[in-house]
Amino acid sequence: MFSYIINNNNNNIKIVCYYDYELRLLLPIKKRCFTTAFEDKYDHQQVKRFNQEWFLPIKKRCFVTFEDDQQVKKLTEDAIIKKPESVLMEKKKKRKMPKKMVHGLVVNNDSTDQLKRFITGEMFGLDMKLVIQKSLYESDLNTTQNRLNMPVKQLVTRPHEFLTDDEMRVIEDGGKDGMEVKVVGPTMKMFEKPLRLKTWHMKNTDNFVLKTNWNEFVGRNKMVLKTYTMVQVWSFRKERELCFAIVPV
Repeated sequence: MFSYIINNNNNNIKIVCYYDYELRLLLPIKKRCFTTAFEDKYDHQQVKRFNQEWFLPIKKRCFVTFEDDQQVKKLTEDAIIKKPESVLMEKKKKRKMPKKMVHGLVVNNDSTDQLKRFITGEMFGLDMKLVIQKSLYESDLNTTQNRLNMPVKQLVTRPHEFLTDDEMRVIEDGGKDGMEVKVVGPTMKMFEKPLRLKTWHMKNTDNFVLKTNWNEFVGRNKMVLKTYTMVQVWSFRKERELCFAIVPV
């Protein structure tokens, strides 16, 4: 251990510091004052724990040699210990980030089989293609955003394989509205209101979005469309018109 004197409001306070060889070299030379007077009174581990609890930089880790714990606490708070600003910033509430979901292999189960039978058998739909398999994030279900986001980088089928050239131009250059499409929901019924397919160009990727009436679509299927639910979005043609189907898997 070593000790040195600091002045606090004209009162001299003796400080006993935990140290080893490396720490001793970090101290200003004027404060290097080796003594063994307090080695028996304070356990090194106790001093070390005390210093760590207060988040002190290694140069300022210290322990005040007073008997009264409350007096020690007050003196250290008022005169000695200054918590680094970086530590205080870390303690602030951090922004809650969505969980990163691992999508894995494409799911084939009873839900997907039922959807295929419904579209090809009852609706006489053609050219079914899996567009994307993704988890629904909080942003997808946020009523203020009113859209389902489908990043182009995550698409299972390339855009030109389920969209015609004319459709690509509409969703790219069709202003804010994009292209009107009909959507089949998890209940195997065509949603009565159309949604709109649009391309959004972001900094790192392009996204397809299904927007306009998306909130109503989610509200109609709120028992199955929940945060982190894995869904598949399929495209198909009915009388040559582009349609989509969304099913949880």
